[in-house]
Amino acid sequence: MRSILVLSKRAQTVEEIKSAFQSTCRVDYVSTGAEAIEILKKRQHDFLFVDLDILKVPQANGNGGYKAALKPFWLACQDIEIIVIAPSAMIREAVMAVKAGASNYL
Repeated sequence: MRSILVLSKRAQTVEEIKSAFQSTCRVDYVSTGAEAIEILKKRQHDFLFVDLDILKVPQANGNGGYKAALKPFWLACQDIEIIVIAPSAMIREAVMAVKAGASNYL
């Protein structure tokens, strides 16, 4: 069974992802990057869904900032697919995160 780790401070986001994937995937969730890294070190996950605002990248850093923000997750779990969760008003930022190496965005 595939596994998903959701990194979000929004309960609604977590519930929506759990509802969508619970029948086909194991879904774990945390609310901080540090918690996510610890979980990823202990247990392999196939996907990480992460809120864009948790990456906390100043606009001035551009793609390099997102790459640096994503790197700890890759170091903890090399093969993980990272999906960025962004509101429609932040699509450009989500695209920058994908250009920096995230797999996709919602």
